[in-house]
Amino acid sequence: MSRIKVNDSTITLENYKKMEVIGNGPNGYVYKITHLKTNKIYAAKELKLFIENLTESFKRKFYICTTLNNPAFIEFIGYSLTDFDGNDFPVIVTKYMENGSLSDVFRKIHKN
Repeated sequence: MSRIKVNDSTITLENYKKMEVIGNGPNGYVYKITHLKTNKIYAAKELKLFIENLTESFKRKFYICTTLNNPAFIEFIGYSLTDFDGNDFPVIVTKYMENGSLSDVFRKIHKN
């Protein structure tokens, strides 16, 4: 397995508290989380894929997401190679989108 090379982006999940599930898919769950010291709210995507099973394509996409700084993309906060329970499942932490996902926003607009 090749290593994901991302500087200064690893986070310690002990600094966060899981609040509620805000989404799910075939590869895992998305949680609303709170940083314990700042009380800021973030989103955490917990992937139910063992690190060894991540495809090279996913690893490349992950690396690209961690290096982008563009307002068109959700702000990447950091990642952990273990989940909230210490298992070898990666977690990606991003800015929390108050209005939901882009799909949620489009559905709301389409209803009106």
